[in-house]
Amino acid sequence: MSLTPGDLFEILDIIWSTQLGFELDDDEQPADVPRDSREPLMTGTVQISGGFAGAVHLICGRSVVRAAAARMFSVPEAKLTNEDLRDALGELTNMVGGNVKTLLPGSEFISLPTVIEGSNYGVARLDSDVVAQTEAWYEGGPLRAVLLADHR
Repeated sequence: MSLTPGDLFEILDIIWSTQLGFELDDDEQPADVPRDSREPLMTGTVQISGGFAGAVHLICGRSVVRAAAARMFSVPEAKLTNEDLRDALGELTNMVGGNVKTLLPGSEFISLPTVIEGSNYGVARLDSDVVAQTEAWYEGGPLRAVLLADHR
């Protein structure tokens, strides 16, 4: 498998720029934008199966999901519901997972997305390893994509 962190970043960057009109910062956080490591997170995940078996996790600060949902649904951020945020993250996760799937030879299926949210949670995929991950920032909010491969 030859998917790299750079490939994952490129997928994120293309989706955020073409679908949302947002410009992502790479893993070097700009000095003029403070990081808030306590920001609530949301995680979207899809399973990939076929010649490759594993998962893609898209982990975003709630502020990033809120900005994306407002753009996707043409709704002011203040009027978004929790369901809107879950729908937006699910769709973004599906886009990222679909793009990843096309780069993994033999991959045939992608699951519907699952969205997890909260202020203190962990996500683990048992019997798998992280094979690539990348981190980006949008207006100070974190955004991470992780590709996991199942042990076979």
